[in-house]
Amino acid sequence: MSIHSIGVVGAGVMGSGIAQVAAMAGLPVTLSNISADFRGLLNSTGTRARFAIGVFCYRVARHVGSLAPALGGVDALVFTAGIGENGRRSAP
Repeated sequence: MSIHSIGVVGAGVMGSGIAQVAAMAGLPVTLSNISADFRGLLNSTGTRARFAIGVFCYRVARHVGSLAPALGGVDALVFTAGIGENGRRSAP
């Protein structure tokens, strides 16, 4: 598999660092920073915010679903940083 372009959602420390490394490697980078605070997305009625929340929820479900068998099941998920501190719900 070869990577032709990178899309990064969130321009915090991690997101901007990933974008910078990819750009320095010569890849075209799209960096989206609708909100650094997940509450801003949840309170927004904009289509970009709804899309970002939907993508986030889909990716969490996909990753947890793929890891659960290897872990022997998952009893709880803990979200840290801004999502863990600031958000109660994250369903679109």
